[in-house]
Amino acid sequence: MSCNICQEIVNGKKIYEDDYVVAFLAKDTTIPGHIQVAPKKHYTIYEHLSDYEAGHIFCVANKMSYILVNYLKVAGVNILSNNGIEAGQVYPHFVVNVIPRTENDGRDFTWQPKQLSADELSQIEEKLISVLKKPDKEESTATEEVSSKSGIGDDSPAEEGDVEEEKDYLIRSLDRIP
Repeated sequence: MSCNICQEIVNGKKIYEDDYVVAFLAKDTTIPGHIQVAPKKHYTIYEHLSDYEAGHIFCVANKMSYILVNYLKVAGVNILSNNGIEAGQVYPHFVVNVIPRTENDGRDFTWQPKQLSADELSQIEEKLISVLKKPDKEESTATEEVSSKSGIGDDSPAEEGDVEEEKDYLIRSLDRIP
């Protein structure tokens, strides 16, 4: 088994587990109480989860956040996921990080966004609206392919075998390039 997250799911100490997801303390962090929530099934990126699994993983992340704030008395949490290599994803397994924050903890998860002109924003908005309203044939095919693999549009969890056999992580990431 080459995936660190899958190994953690099978062999690690879990703080929460149900039929679809597990939560455990992150091993490679310097932040005490950093929790990772991961689907039990191996999914490389978020888009491969069914709608049900995607919603459920964030419900569990919310539960972990509530516990950190109300019982461990942290000041707040960052809930984030690095989805894809370009976004800083380290493991070839989708995870949601629930990171406890305290006042003056020295962590900085902020960034300065690029300031786009009104024209640039308008162009992006128009493109997104047109794709979402009237997908072209290529976009429709891609959407149907993702839907059939991930169970999108189906409220039940994906069945075993619904997701194609796992490819090498780097190769699979290339599948996301339009």
